[in-house]
Amino acid sequence: MALLITPEALAASLTDNLVFDRGLAEWAIGVVSDTARDIAGRPEWEPDTCPAAVLAIIGLAARRLYTNPDRMTRENDGDYGYALDSSVTDAAVFTPSEQGRLRRFAPGAAAGGLRVVSTTRGDAAAPSGLGERSPRGWW
Repeated sequence: MALLITPEALAASLTDNLVFDRGLAEWAIGVVSDTARDIAGRPEWEPDTCPAAVLAIIGLAARRLYTNPDRMTRENDGDYGYALDSSVTDAAVFTPSEQGRLRRFAPGAAAGGLRVVSTTRGDAAAPSGLGERSPRGWW
């Protein structure tokens, strides 16, 4: 399957001047692209048909995976140390909120909270002369 973002787009998001590992970048983008297609249920997505919001999520996740492929949570070197938030270092490719956003693009996913509910009982005949009062009521 095609990569949904380019390695050059990933490289542009990196802030350090280290040597760019194209093989690692293609692997990270491939993992993220395929996982996004799976979560959203959209195996047909290609770079030119993928929604911009999904491309942004893929870019963020690919950057995380590229910069931390071993999913390390903390690093210490003498007095220096730092830790990463567990929400971005667990085994999942996407954070829970990113997964939720991707699921919104699934076929059949609801577009919002508003629904149409049928109010008929399946009656074949409709009343005639609406607004006229009959002995049994308005019908």
